Amino acid sequence: MLIDTHCHLNFQAFADDLEPVIKSAHGAGIEKIINVGADLLSSQKAIEIAQKHESCFAAVGIHPHHADKLENSWEENLAKLAKQPKVIAIGECGLDYYEHENGSIIAPEIQKQIFLKQLRLAQNLNLPVIIHSRQAHDDVVSIIHKLSSIILPRGVFHCYSAGKNGIEKITQLGFYFGIDGNLTYDPGLQKVISLIPLEKILLETDSPWLTPVPFRSQRNEPKNVRIISEWLARIKNTGEKDISQTTSQNATELFNF
Repeated sequence: MLIDTHCHLNFQAFADDLEPVIKSAHGAGIEKIINVGADLLSSQKAIEIAQKHESCFAAVGIHPHHADKLENSWEENLAKLAKQPKVIAIGECGLDYYEHENGSIIAPEIQKQIFLKQLRLAQNLNLPVIIHSRQAHDDVVSIIHKLSSIILPRGVFHCYSAGKNGIEKITQLGFYFGIDGNLTYDPGLQKVISLIPLEKILLETDSPWLTPVPFRSQRNEPKNVRIISEWLARIKNTGEKDISQTTSQNATELFNF
């Protein structure tokens, strides 16, 4: 059995066929699915799916792309969502310094404030965090370190992209590495992942994005976590059973479900 620790069945891309997609995942041996929020609305949707489907769980959070679009009551409302049944993490939250084609980027200071507040919420509720970090690795690690004097947060770096140099710091923090479908078509990532202990890896699809080979032009789905598992087995030169057992145990230990 496998676990998709990060997808977005709560997004519009699955509005018309959510039930068949979940059923297809079950048929592929996907035991559990974590739907991850990006704002208050998608977080609420993730909870609704989790409460309707036994195999589904929810993470609630504010993605950095939404950090400048929040009302004054967002923090209180997110805390209420986080206390709902089957919510097992805060996220995805973090920093994103990628500059889009129009040159736009949300002010880093605003992003940092929203991220820090979510980390504190996770600490207060004893929940792990799902970290979004894009071209902002040093700042993300620095902010997490600031809280370590209280209780070091625990969690996963979703869709790990900080290269070989980021492995040691994340390992020292005790965080996991989220591995997605880009593993199947990014030779550089394959080399990086070969250096990460299997005991620190979680499998993700990030559906509907990051569709693995050979379905890259299609919408991604949780069932495709099996493809990622197969590629990881080849890279680690081990059996798929070992990948399944270890990554599922990793997810169970982190998310406590």
